[in-house]
Amino acid sequence: MPVTSDGRTSLDIVNSSGLLKTTQEFVNVDKAFQIFTDGYGDGFADGSWGDAGVISSTIYKYGKKSIGKTYASGNWHVFGFANWNTGVTYSADYKFLTFWVKGASADYSLYISSDQGIDGFGSFNESNKINVPANVWTYYKIPVSTLKLWANGNKFNQLGFRIKGPDTQNETFYIDNLLLVK
Repeated sequence: MPVTSDGRTSLDIVNSSGLLKTTQEFVNVDKAFQIFTDGYGDGFADGSWGDAGVISSTIYKYGKKSIGKTYASGNWHVFGFANWNTGVTYSADYKFLTFWVKGASADYSLYISSDQGIDGFGSFNESNKINVPANVWTYYKIPVSTLKLWANGNKFNQLGFRIKGPDTQNETFYIDNLLLVK
């Protein structure tokens, strides 16, 4: 594989039969803005409502750790990431918010928000809803232009994932490699 300084690149295969362009994309984690990989990115900490996020070294998708959050039954918690020092300044270079989520025991929807988003941190903006299938790791690559994380200011300090419910039992989700990708 050739060395690249690109933030992301696709896989193209060249052999004696010619060029094959694939849809496979590689993200250079070192070039991305890291919110959480095997730990919190620079300046980030837990910003959850309700139970705190907990780093797991037993359940993860890549590396050696992920972060889990238990949403308590009857409470509408937020799985939050906070950077109160420098925040995350808007850059037109950021194209995608990417991450892996391991679903809970049933299918749920999570709502992504920021403190500078259209409806604020912890909101239920339908255009920022992701559907998370039960018990599997699912990759999400969402254009930041659709999330509008900087709609009310050029720097956000909180990013969160909110759930409606759960109503009958506690549910735990895990997030790995939460990044802003150029």
